[in-house]
Amino acid sequence: MLNTIKKKIKKNLYTGFSLMETLIWVGIVGIFLSLVAFVGLGQMDRAKVKAARQEISVYASALIEYVSTEGSLPTEDEGLMALVQKDYVVSKHKDKLLDPWGNEYIYTLINDGNDFVIKSLGADKQEGGDGIKKDIIYSSTNTGDGTGNSDGFDYGSDFNVND
Repeated sequence: MLNTIKKKIKKNLYTGFSLMETLIWVGIVGIFLSLVAFVGLGQMDRAKVKAARQEISVYASALIEYVSTEGSLPTEDEGLMALVQKDYVVSKHKDKLLDPWGNEYIYTLINDGNDFVIKSLGADKQEGGDGIKKDIIYSSTNTGDGTGNSDGFDYGSDFNVND
């Protein structure tokens, strides 16, 4: 009986995965990881668009507060950094406000300095673009204009940030 137990223990010590089993397992894990990465990269782009939209909303709200306190919008030369310098927003960068793709936000005054536009060039870092690469534009003149665009953002008809 003792010999039988020793043989079972010895047999269990030498059993393991064959090379073929290991290769199949590595292949299955590799396929799974590539699928997860493919889906994850698309979601990262959408997350950056949403982050840019939220940051622009914060800056737009800060500009409205700035106007009520200071009396007018910052000049284009002062830009959005006037919000940081006067403690309306906090920035981890000392000299510029960057979008999620590492570009500075574009701040422009319109209507003789009474309204503003804040723009991110998006993932392609160029004017225009389609889909996820489309520019993200906030205009203070878009709010409540009767067109159904009550949040001030313009994404174009080919992209929905909520997808």
